[in-house]
Amino acid sequence: MAGNLPCGNEQTVVAQLQEQLSQCRADLAKFRRDSAISIDTWAGCPPEAVDSIPYEVDGLQQYVIKCSKPDMMKVSQDGRPWKTWFTTTRKGFHGTRRRANCKGSSICKSETCPFYQEHGKSNRVQFRKDDGQYVCFSCESVAEQMPCPAVKAWEYHENLESVIIYHVGKHTCVCKPKMPRLHEVTEAVRKHPRHTPVQVANQELVDYLARDDSDFSWEELDGILDNLIDTPRLQYARQKQRQQDEPCGVNFDALSLLKARCDKLDKYLMYRVNSRNMSNTASYVFKSSKHMAELALSMDRDHRKFLSEEYAFIDVKHNRCRGFKAITLWTYHPVMRKLIRLAIMDVEEENTDNLTNFWLIFNDMLVEVSGDDAYLFNPTGFISDEHHANFQAIHRVFGNGGKDRIRTCEFHYVQSVQRHARYLDAVSGEEFQQLADEMLKALSRTDLETVSARMCAFCNDHAEVKSWFQWWYKRKDHVCRAYKQTETPHSNLAEVGHSKMASVARSHMSLLDAAKDDVVFALRQHKELAKFVHGGRTGGTGDSIKSRRARRYRADLKRAAAYAQELDLEAAAASDKEESYMPSCGTHRPPRRRKVTKKLGAQPKTAQTAVATKCLAMATARACNRGNRPKRHLRTIRKRNVRLRSLDGSRTQPSTLQAVATDIRTKHGKQKFGQRVSK
Repeated sequence: MAGNLPCGNEQTVVAQLQEQLSQCRADLAKFRRDSAISIDTWAGCPPEAVDSIPYEVDGLQQYVIKCSKPDMMKVSQDGRPWKTWFTTTRKGFHGTRRRANCKGSSICKSETCPFYQEHGKSNRVQFRKDDGQYVCFSCESVAEQMPCPAVKAWEYHENLESVIIYHVGKHTCVCKPKMPRLHEVTEAVRKHPRHTPVQVANQELVDYLARDDSDFSWEELDGILDNLIDTPRLQYARQKQRQQDEPCGVNFDALSLLKARCDKLDKYLMYRVNSRNMSNTASYVFKSSKHMAELALSMDRDHRKFLSEEYAFIDVKHNRCRGFKAITLWTYHPVMRKLIRLAIMDVEEENTDNLTNFWLIFNDMLVEVSGDDAYLFNPTGFISDEHHANFQAIHRVFGNGGKDRIRTCEFHYVQSVQRHARYLDAVSGEEFQQLADEMLKALSRTDLETVSARMCAFCNDHAEVKSWFQWWYKRKDHVCRAYKQTETPHSNLAEVGHSKMASVARSHMSLLDAAKDDVVFALRQHKELAKFVHGGRTGGTGDSIKSRRARRYRADLKRAAAYAQELDLEAAAASDKEESYMPSCGTHRPPRRRKVTKKLGAQPKTAQTAVATKCLAMATARACNRGNRPKRHLRTIRKRNVRLRSLDGSRTQPSTLQAVATDIRTKHGKQKFGQRVSK
């Protein structure tokens, strides 16, 4: 086929295309004649009835396999690297006939290759693809391709219900590595459904090593190693097993059966389960326990109980279930000196509606346990991240009183400071981190405003962090210690709880496996608390009540000294009346600095727009000169969110489009995505 596109009028173009198509068909017919192999080649090779083809098939061979037509390719597999088969015919045969040529193999001929130096032979098995060509895995030199003359053909005979495989040619290629026995791999995965592929292989080998001498052999152990050493194959077997167990993605029928079993002991272990397919609302699974509900009631700040001074830590874990996120609620148990989980709910996404639903269900559980129809969860405060959904949901359920009790994690603040300090040079970055730390640890609001003024002046000289300062300054009453009580925790301990969950369970589980884990987690927590009362060593290593009080006492002394310097009581009283900031949208992180990179010799945006508009005008003029209507009204200009549209169907002159483009350039920064501008 010619390399150039045909040009000229319509009849000439059609004639040229027909000529090129005829030439292509002739070339294809010549290729098939040249590569054809006569059936007489196998005259001296009688067919051999087999169940499968030898893995390292070679030479002149003819095999017959009994099978159905759809299975003819599956039962005739071998270890050679064949190209994709194509349909062919031969004289005297009118059934299904296919043929494939061997791909050949790659070879690394570098004498300095580590593979050659270690094994004394060239690498012919370990390669990877880089920019469309194979390179040696060890030395990364470009590999040479060795052609292979072998050919394989299939003929299916309907009357015999068999496929005949013809093989000819001596292979110069290397066989593919043998695949493990799939049924043994599947059985190993089925025995250890909660393990990763590497853990499955290790556990199978450990179990075999623990056998008695009468039932142990090193040869069989070597066979197990051959089957389970291929990690991708184990991963594939685990995915197939998962699809069999959960063909629809989430098995809510199995969840219902698990809930029915748990209800016999404690109906709050799996309190509520909802499927989108049944109720047309978001799917979720809420889990807790009656004992955890009683502990949540003990957190009421209006009653003198052992948890009345504790905070509620809430966060969302994103990698626990496939397609779901886990909302978790935690608190610190000062008697056992460890973190306990009050509730967990698997939801489809982290948004205001799902978090609101979490708090409503949690309050419903507390109402049932307490017997008070108007009861609401009433902790000393809430600790969360800066995601707007946390503030919106708590405000919806608990009102302004709940919103004013939300405080956020200082650890996330410090992470944000370090992340944005990278945008500055070393000296400025150190100054930025020092000012940010002073903002966080300012003991009084007057000190905070003083440091904030210095930070504002710094950001005026360093625009890279100006948006960061504006974002956090709005949220100063969430994170800065000047607005917190001295006993407020500095970090969100739910992150610690998530680490604890990850240590006892794997990530990316199914919803059913996660529910089983959560039920076991709740039962373990209850048993640990019960054992602790009777002398069991189930306590933690957290802060004791004595150490917490001592730390609070020292913090109160520092704050009292800072307050003593504030003589303007009216200003202090006015600052106490400031309303807490509540974000309505956005993410839980400040905006990142947008990097502006300028290419060498690049034109300004206005010049680029003018050039693109000129090209569009010329194309429209050509269309008008041919008497055609300008069908293409829109064209993206340098990936900008502005689109140009010509007048309706009339002949539009280039000067008109230039005038439209000039008007658009004056409003270039004000257009929204996808907005069309017309004169």
